[in-house]
Amino acid sequence: SLLEAVKQTQNIEDELANLSVTHQIAIGGSYLHYDSFSNNIYNVFGLFFPNGARYFHRKDIPTALENFCYTYGDEQSAFDTPLGRIGIVMCWEQLRYQTVRRMAGKVDFLIGGSCWWNFTPEDGPNLYELHRGLSASLALNAPVTLSKIMGVPIVHASHHARFYGSAIADNTKLCNRHIEGAAIITDASGNILLSQRETPGCFFETIEPGCIKSTLDIPDEQYWIPNLPKPMTD
Repeated sequence: SLLEAVKQTQNIEDELANLSVTHQIAIGGSYLHYDSFSNNIYNVFGLFFPNGARYFHRKDIPTALENFCYTYGDEQSAFDTPLGRIGIVMCWEQLRYQTVRRMAGKVDFLIGGSCWWNFTPEDGPNLYELHRGLSASLALNAPVTLSKIMGVPIVHASHHARFYGSAIADNTKLCNRHIEGAAIITDASGNILLSQRETPGCFFETIEPGCIKSTLDIPDEQYWIPNLPKPMTD
């Protein structure tokens, strides 16, 4: 079961912490974490430093089918760290103004990532036609737009993979999916310093942490940053 599989990966935090100390680097990543106190599974991003400091953010809202895998997290995603004020963003958190509001003026750069899967014809013709181009565009633009709105650099990792998953229209069918988006690094103005979407690997770029005044307004009431069709927001 998913629960048993997640329980077997609980040493991942110690492994990341050990890598940080061994290589004298800050390292972070997301994983499913079982919390025995609440008996819940969360999508957690852990950030680890060589001095032993650890910071954790639980993705605030599961997206779509993720509700079958884990539950609602927290809004604690801005941290004062040995590298300065860092904000953590995960996947669809990049699409919501509530993410901006809780971190605006509190961070000097953002880190995070996505595992943004695509839609296939097996998901049903209506879903496929509506989402096939939009999903790819959202995955590529979300970190860049968030950087521009917040006026800080972003270091965004993306998986590079294909996998088999259940079709939305018929969960007895398997379909071949791939991950949308790219590994992206921007400066504080949202200018792309690096974008890699075709080749797996490790990529490097230099950023200047710090918050500048954004030229983009933050609407008082608006929930979604991009304009999304209704089926995507139900």
